[in-house]
Amino acid sequence: MTNTDVPANLMGDLAAMAATLPGVQGVTGEDGANGFSVLGLGADQNNTTLNGLNFGGSNLPRDANVSTSLVTTPYDVSRGGFSGAQFQIRGRPGSNYITRTMSLNLDAPQLQWTDRAARSLGQQYSNVSVGGLLAGPIKQDASFYNFAYQLGRRANDLRSLLNTDAIGLQTSGIAPDSVARLLDILQRLGIPTVTGRLPSSRLGQQGSVFGSFDFAPQSSSSGQALNLSYNGSWNQQTPASSLTTELPAHSGDRTNWSAGLQGRHTNYFGVGILSETSVGLNRSRNYGSPYLNMPSGTVRISSTFPDGSSSIKTVLFGGSANLNTSQTNTSTELTNQLSWFSASNKHRIKFTTELRRDAFTQNQQTNTLGSFTFNSLAD
Repeated sequence: MTNTDVPANLMGDLAAMAATLPGVQGVTGEDGANGFSVLGLGADQNNTTLNGLNFGGSNLPRDANVSTSLVTTPYDVSRGGFSGAQFQIRGRPGSNYITRTMSLNLDAPQLQWTDRAARSLGQQYSNVSVGGLLAGPIKQDASFYNFAYQLGRRANDLRSLLNTDAIGLQTSGIAPDSVARLLDILQRLGIPTVTGRLPSSRLGQQGSVFGSFDFAPQSSSSGQALNLSYNGSWNQQTPASSLTTELPAHSGDRTNWSAGLQGRHTNYFGVGILSETSVGLNRSRNYGSPYLNMPSGTVRISSTFPDGSSSIKTVLFGGSANLNTSQTNTSTELTNQLSWFSASNKHRIKFTTELRRDAFTQNQQTNTLGSFTFNSLAD
């Protein structure tokens, strides 16, 4: 399972990488995030580990120097915490070789083919993503560094009920005269249709870093090794929805970020016993920011088009009833694994100790300001 198995724009996405394996299906969570399903189980039944510890992120820089694997059966009794699958990430240590790599992904509307309806709805986009890897020795044969990064920005023309042409509106199932009548009603009622926070384009922005420092003291006679790893990611969608059937003021921004820090110590006692101790801290947050702080409105619009076809569509206005939610997860973990190896190296006995504290804060309150539903524009 490698980055080469997924499209260029999904490199580094852990769920997309997992979905390339037989029996694994890509799914989308309620918050729009990518996930994967094994044997029909939900994405929340999986877990992801980095160097054996809990990992709170969902992606890595595509140039990160790591190895990955997916485990669907806990054949090792020391491995658990999942009923679907466990996505395992292992950071590779640095070396005396100096490594410098850089990658660049570009996409533009001129390179995309689509029909007139899709262009009217702003489906074409521009995308730029730059990443790279820096690795090498801090001190020859003793200490090493490893650093990977990625930054990206995707932009679509922002099409909403306010600026979509007749073809785009008909594709969405709404007649232009129905939109004009709705806007007139909202103006007379003093309900805002747009806010100053709305950007001119629909933007998706993201960034991620991953790196480590490795220390192998030359004076050590017990095979001591120290490792410090760090990771972080940030993603924001502005606005969070496509606005094809809602007014701009009804939307908002969706942001999520994660950060983690790990330390690992390895020591060999010389009597066939290897001790591996790890400590880690992870924190992640996902939250929405609605543009307008007022009740939400829903109206059913019946439209008839010039070709004789008709449609009934639900249009949203006012403030968002679902975007003012947030979730924060914090995980602290300490593990130690003692392994005894026989002199012939044919047998191994492991004793694992784990101390972990998970904490989460959720604000899943929706519709706190109330909502109004109308069966027609006349209503």
